[in-house]
Amino acid sequence: MQKTSRTSAITELQHKILFVLFAILVFRIGAHIPLPGIDLEQLSQLFHDNRNNAILGYFDMFTGGALSNMSLLSLGIMPYISSSICMQFLSYSVPSIEDLRKHGGEAGRQKINQYTRQLTLLISLLQAVGVSKMIAANSMIVLPIHQFYLLTVISLTTGTMFMMWLGDQITRYGIGNGISILIFSGIVSRFPEAFSKLMSQAKQGQTSYMVISLVFALMIAVIVFIVYMERGQRQLTLTYPKRQQGRRMSMQASSKLPLKINMVGILPPIIAQTLIFFPASIIDFFAVSESWGFVKQLRYFVQPGEPLYLILYVGLVMLFTYYLTALFHDSNEIAKHLKRQGALISGIRPGHNTAQFIDTVLSKLTFFGGMYLAFVSILPDIVIRFLHIPLLFGGTSLLIAVVCVMDVMSQIQTYLLPGAQSAGMQSNSKLKLLR
Repeated sequence: MQKTSRTSAITELQHKILFVLFAILVFRIGAHIPLPGIDLEQLSQLFHDNRNNAILGYFDMFTGGALSNMSLLSLGIMPYISSSICMQFLSYSVPSIEDLRKHGGEAGRQKINQYTRQLTLLISLLQAVGVSKMIAANSMIVLPIHQFYLLTVISLTTGTMFMMWLGDQITRYGIGNGISILIFSGIVSRFPEAFSKLMSQAKQGQTSYMVISLVFALMIAVIVFIVYMERGQRQLTLTYPKRQQGRRMSMQASSKLPLKINMVGILPPIIAQTLIFFPASIIDFFAVSESWGFVKQLRYFVQPGEPLYLILYVGLVMLFTYYLTALFHDSNEIAKHLKRQGALISGIRPGHNTAQFIDTVLSKLTFFGGMYLAFVSILPDIVIRFLHIPLLFGGTSLLIAVVCVMDVMSQIQTYLLPGAQSAGMQSNSKLKLLR
């Protein structure tokens, strides 16, 4: 019976993996279907002229190259990520939404998901209008202007809603979190192009094969470091007092309360980059005019690798790491939960003292977690600027890719455990980026 159950679990796992691969194939095909009414030659020239623009590169990374192709999926999944972040904050600050999160159960969760989708639609419409204006301003259209605006806004918005739906299908019928897998596949799809560019530079004598070896060695070292830090945790020993059960006295039990070094996932780097690049994109808009030359110069101070950018980025990552840890992991709630279970931290009185102790431990862990996120994110910028070594990866993109792979591997392992019931082991976690 156990062998039959294990075989069934492995068969189900194979079907789920095949479904994920098929969904990724659909996504990659959609990323190469261009919007109607665009001059592709002028589009290619525009991105070639702006190949050093970090803002375009940042958004193109999350869309897996769909933005540079100006495809139906040019907006990618970013509107959904933005709306999810907003709803996360609102669910901890707005009483009505917080009540849905805490006491609404499955119905409350579905209601919050509905609000998230509606907000995604609104953000997609606004961003689609902005992209349409950018295309029209660069004279890349071959259709009447009103027809172009209508088709582009509808196409881009539909593309984002399709990607959101596709991510939900991967989560439901595949393995891992669908949104994370779509972002991961988009990031990884850029690696062959970057590798080809690096080898081309080596053949032309612009770089050496020794440098390429160093790039790969650094990449492997960063991956190992990310895995180590993501699995790192501080375990607090919990004890349960002896209990009288009839004539029997139960033995004193103990367990562990694990507190991760990184309690908030990769949300702080994403928020930090968004807050820096959003005003930079506004600056780009004003810098089109020659009379705004000083604004155009100001833009370069917030480019990756510039000192101002590095200072702002590290500061924002640390700020949001502390803020989100305090928001999502309330030490008072943890202390109350332990008290209800009758669990004690050795040497610490229950209640307020336990909350203070947990808060102190979380503060120390959060400092190292924030420094780890900031270091991994800015390391490529530092290497490129000061050592002049071309890299295949960005810090945030590599962080997202590694965390996504770790999440998928942990879920695959549940299917390979003897006797594990795959349906019961399926993860219902939210977007991995938002943990």
